[in-house]
Amino acid sequence: MEFRPAIRSDLAGLVQLLTRAFHAYPTFTMAFRPRFRGTAGYDQFLNDYFVMDLLIYWRKGKLVVAEEQGQLVGIGVMAAASVQPTWWDYVRSGGLRLVCPYLWHRRGSLAEISRADGMTRSPRDAWTLVYFAVDPAFQGRGVGTRLLKQQIIPTVRAAGAKRLTLVTNTQRNVQYYADQDFQVVTHHQVESQGIKVFNWQLMRSITAP
Repeated sequence: MEFRPAIRSDLAGLVQLLTRAFHAYPTFTMAFRPRFRGTAGYDQFLNDYFVMDLLIYWRKGKLVVAEEQGQLVGIGVMAAASVQPTWWDYVRSGGLRLVCPYLWHRRGSLAEISRADGMTRSPRDAWTLVYFAVDPAFQGRGVGTRLLKQQIIPTVRAAGAKRLTLVTNTQRNVQYYADQDFQVVTHHQVESQGIKVFNWQLMRSITAP
């Protein structure tokens, strides 16, 4: 298993990894899934969405990966807590192809989704773990923990971070992050079209190695 910074040729593989990992994630199923009758359109939307987001954070943050025999099996996407993507960031990263679905959901659940993913104001010395995922076929093997310890934390520490913060939507993840020395900062629930999503913001100190 190799843990390393991402390179641009990783993009397609990372998009596929994120689509598999977040296909059934509560926030995405509440925000986007009801818009599509079948899974093909939903998956294509997720692909386009993740291409856009990864291109944004390639410019504004840091990406690291776990690789097993040439296959990308884990990803961490981090950015300073002060980083806020602009409309221009979305447009230049391919966001125009998402305009219609985006506007559709502005009429319905997107306001709730934005609130669900929103975090309390983070300290100036904090970085955010925007995405942290392991391919479902490789989960339970310690890949995420090693990626966190060997790449994510050293990367944000080198960038000057004193704390690392994130949002998760599942109780199982809360327990995992607690085992990695994260503590819950806030916890709330949002509901849209009868779907409830629970959200936890967690944070941990980044101590010297």
